[in-house]
Amino acid sequence: MQSTSPPASPPEAFPAQTPAVAEIFTTVLSHGPLTRSEVAERTGLSAAAVTKAVRPLIGAGYLVEDADDARRALGRPANPVRVDAGRALFIGIKATGDELIGVLTDLCCRIRVARHLPLTDPAPGAVLARLSELVRELLTEAEGFGVPVLGLGLAVSGDVDRTEESSATRRSSGGATWPSVSSPAAPRACR
Repeated sequence: MQSTSPPASPPEAFPAQTPAVAEIFTTVLSHGPLTRSEVAERTGLSAAAVTKAVRPLIGAGYLVEDADDARRALGRPANPVRVDAGRALFIGIKATGDELIGVLTDLCCRIRVARHLPLTDPAPGAVLARLSELVRELLTEAEGFGVPVLGLGLAVSGDVDRTEESSATRRSSGGATWPSVSSPAAPRACR
């Protein structure tokens, strides 16, 4: 039987067309709200470069301008920019030896939903099945926020060798008993 689900839409691209855009977004995320001149001071970029880089971030909804919080300055008021926390969501999963911990976070890294799933079977296939279950549960929770989930992060204890874009091999473990486990199917298991 063939699947009748529509094809997945391409992932949304973050508008970081230059290193300056990425640096400015990170600076505002870490220290904002900030005026453009404060961003320029923190990053060492010119005011013109900051203004040019902020424009696509505001246009795509990643940054918002707080006109109500205008700061006194010589000339016209300086409107701070801040990250729009509600613009997107992200899923984070931590796999320990006995449980999976999953969170749904907003763009400012605030936890919106947290879930814990016990791991009763330490076999890699069973863990991936539980991980997939947890991701689907968090995706269902995310629907209530009305914004897209743009990423998934997975943390495991031990050393991991990344061999390709979609594959990794876990070489050693601090707690779980699965050394040298290759996980090329992990991204597909979560769909």
